[in-house]
Amino acid sequence: MYYKELLRVRHFFVYFAGTIAAIALVCMVIPNRVLSLGAGAHPQIPFVFFLVVAGIAASILATILGTSLAAENCAHLEIAWTLPASRIAYAARVLWVDVLAIVALFAFIVLAGLAVIYAHGFGRYLVFDPDSGAEVLRFAAYPLAWFGIAQALTASMRAKAPAYAGLAWPVALALLILYEVPLSAPLHAMLRTINLVNPLVYASFASGTVTPDLLMLNAAIAAEALAGLAILGIALALAQWQRLQA
Repeated sequence: MYYKELLRVRHFFVYFAGTIAAIALVCMVIPNRVLSLGAGAHPQIPFVFFLVVAGIAASILATILGTSLAAENCAHLEIAWTLPASRIAYAARVLWVDVLAIVALFAFIVLAGLAVIYAHGFGRYLVFDPDSGAEVLRFAAYPLAWFGIAQALTASMRAKAPAYAGLAWPVALALLILYEVPLSAPLHAMLRTINLVNPLVYASFASGTVTPDLLMLNAAIAAEALAGLAILGIALALAQWQRLQA
């Protein structure tokens, strides 16, 4: 029943994974003599760097796949709803295929980055923070939050869904920037509340790009918040799709 979505996911996953694999192979064949890890006697390669790259790349895929229910709405919705399964069960299977692809791409990118490091013999420079486990959860949940938001925005749409899903990124960035602008107390409080459902907040606060007074969180709490956004978004999408008329 979800074979169509498997084909759609395979197309995008192969494109993303193939691009990452090609970049990793190029990096592997670069001679060590042209690489520089800094002038320090003890260079360091933060493990979290690979998590950030993987989280961002997987989030792009998540935004694209986040229109899967909208894709189901185009031209063949009547057929989908005649299949021997409830609407929610059918949609859940479609979303499950998407989620597995997003998580798989995240893991693939992290492993590809580590493969490059160890291929050059730089594994001894890899540095793990005390909360590396929580950081893995945080950046693995980050693309899933974008997936949930894209689904919530587009589950009842049709052809215009990709445009709305893509606009979520500049809107989220604008909300984050506006929070830093001196505004009246009521507007500032409103932006603070709205930014609680902004995935960029939970991915950027640790790197110092957001003022500490917005959200005083650690990586574990951020991971929980991102997972909550993913679940909330998917729930809203399923509710919309359940009520949709063919």
